[in-house]
Amino acid sequence: MNVDFSIVTPSYNYSAYIREMLDSVVAQEGVTFEHLIFDAGSTDGTLEIIREYNHVNLTVEPDKGMTDAINKGFKAAKGKWVMWLNTDDRLKAGALAAVKKFAEAKPH
Repeated sequence: MNVDFSIVTPSYNYSAYIREMLDSVVAQEGVTFEHLIFDAGSTDGTLEIIREYNHVNLTVEPDKGMTDAINKGFKAAKGKWVMWLNTDDRLKAGALAAVKKFAEAKPH
């Protein structure tokens, strides 16, 4: 799969925030992306919310904390550019398209 961005999200019990993050990813236009979420076994409804979004590649397994989950995501990433986005973060509309445009204009 050729994708511009791999977005890695570590997750654990963030149901209060995760929908806004997911919506901000879905709203990105002008780029291709994969969204890899590594969840350590949430029990607060987070997993049910994530499963509502068909763009997500969800892995649910124990980890050794946020850094471990991010590293798992980086190893699995297939995008040209790799980033992480925490469950309580948001992407501004057009953010990924702006990064792609800048990076392609300055490949060095």
